[in-house]
Amino acid sequence: MLQGMTAHYLAHDTYPLKKGETALIHAAAGGVGLLLCRWHTRSAPASLRPFRPRESHTGKRGGAHETILYGDADFEAETKRLTSGKGVDVVYDSVGKNTSRRA
Repeated sequence: MLQGMTAHYLAHDTYPLKKGETALIHAAAGGVGLLLCRWHTRSAPASLRPFRPRESHTGKRGGAHETILYGDADFEAETKRLTSGKGVDVVYDSVGKNTSRRA
């Protein structure tokens, strides 16, 4: 229940993603991240979510339009490539130290 409340707060109060905007969701195959993926793909076509290598299959089933495998690619460079250099409108990061220094 707490994961659902957290995801709802992030998706509706912290930064409500609008149609045409793009979100980067770290650890999106986890509880909060998976809910964010599902909410955002239903309410606005959020298109970018990275996953850890073992999570990539789960990510596609969770509604991810794109996945970035942490072990195979630099997520910052890959994000820029996938968005044609534009970047993203919001980053939801539940990973912390390993990703926040590069967000």
